[in-house]
Parts: sequence; C-alpha cells; structure tokens
Amino acid sequence: MNASGASLAAFVALALALAAAVVPWPGGGAAAQVFATLLPALVIHYWTLRGSDGLPVGVAFAAGLVVDVLSGGPLGFWALVYVAAWLAARLSQPWRDSTPLGRWALTALAIAGVVAIAWAVASLWLGRPGPIEDLALGGLWAGLLYPLLAAPLRLLAGPAPRFVEV
Repeated sequence: MNASGASLAAFVALALALAAAVVPWPGGGAAAQVFATLLPALVIHYWTLRGSDGLPVGVAFAAGLVVDVLSGGPLGFWALVYVAAWLAARLSQPWRDSTPLGRWALTALAIAGVVAIAWAVASLWLGRPGPIEDLALGGLWAGLLYPLLAAPLRLLAGPAPRFVEV
C-alpha cells in the first residue's frame, strides 16, 4: 500500500476507534468505558509503531480533544493520553521489527504507561490520588485484547515498511 493509502487507512481506523470510544457501552461499567476510550490509543500506537507517516502527533492530539469534548471530560485529558501513546510508539520503534509477541509486549508496556499517566493527571485534577481500579482493569483489557485489534489493522495496512540502516 502506498503512503497515501496507508494514511487513509490510519485515519479510517482512528475514526472507527473514536466512534467506539465515545458511545456508551451498556452493562460494561466504568472499566469497559475506559477500555473503549483506550481503543484510539491502541490505534495511534499501532500506526505510529508501524512507522507510517499517516498518523502524526497532531492527529493524536486532535483525536484526544474530540474524545474530551464528546465525553464531557476535562479538556486536554485524553489529548495528553493519546499523545503519550504516540510518544511511547515512537520510542519503541527500534524494536518494532521484533516478533508478534515482542510487539504485543511493547504495546502492553505502552498501555501500562498510558494508564499510569491517565491516573497521574486525574489525580492532579482531583487534588488527591484518584481511583485506579477502573483505569487498571480497562488498561489490562486493552493490553490483552490488542492482538484482536491489531489483526484487522494489519490487513488494512498491508505489509509493513522495512527500514534499511545506512
């Protein structure tokens, strides 16, 4: 897939994840909603780790602002979280050509970091340590279910570009 096709695929995947993030998930409780709100972070991480230029940091920030506005949360909260997911993927790029299990581990580590940042920001916002249970459980589900999300993204994206050291 060429660069413009990869960019379009990244934007479509992110738009679908954003739609899933802002609709109420019946019967799932707060942890399910946290999981849903982490879906765009997973998509952002996937496309950024892939090395595609189709998802720049500004798009991650804008996606977070969309979630902030549509969810009625504090403006900038999810924007910061999604930028953290983008940054975690950028920092992980030297290891992106590892095994699928290795990429899953990179993503799980990134999600743990993103959840820790979300908790820290929420705690600062509240002025006291915030509740961690729903964030942690939503993050755990995001990390465990990432391969189920990555499989269709991989089909959508086509073969990953290979980097050649010079």
